[in-house]
Amino acid sequence: MAERAVIEMERKLKAGREYAAALKKLGFNPNALLWAGVGREGPDSRMELLIVTNWIDDVGPKAIYDLLFEAYDASATPKEIDPFIVSLFSPHTQVAADIRGALYTVRTEPLREDARPMFILGMMDYFTIPDWIISYRPSKSSHFDDLRRFHAFQNNVAKLAA
Repeated sequence: MAERAVIEMERKLKAGREYAAALKKLGFNPNALLWAGVGREGPDSRMELLIVTNWIDDVGPKAIYDLLFEAYDASATPKEIDPFIVSLFSPHTQVAADIRGALYTVRTEPLREDARPMFILGMMDYFTIPDWIISYRPSKSSHFDDLRRFHAFQNNVAKLAA
């Protein structure tokens, strides 16, 4: 059973990396992209792909979700990642702060070789481990730069439908 869960997680990680690459190709390079479990860790845990982006503060989540669905419908993103399992967060949320803290902890504190650190994210019952973090890059871009990048992403997705 545990071997099956490992294989399933490897499949999710591969799909997540492909999703990140597809988004980047379309012009969307989020601050963070990672898998997180919802609720208690166990075989029946539901997984979500968390995306942290400045665009939440600039244009709001609905505009981003609309484009994620359009890209999905146009087969520009992997079918394994249904936008219904994607959750978007601002870098100013507790979830984003907890991701930063988890990465800082892993990078600065020596771990036992057999340790498998798990981190709780925000108040939403999310949990993750460092291996599930697909990408992380803090952003110091300006509001204007973020809007310019969002509109480029929007135009690239619109071209898919044409």
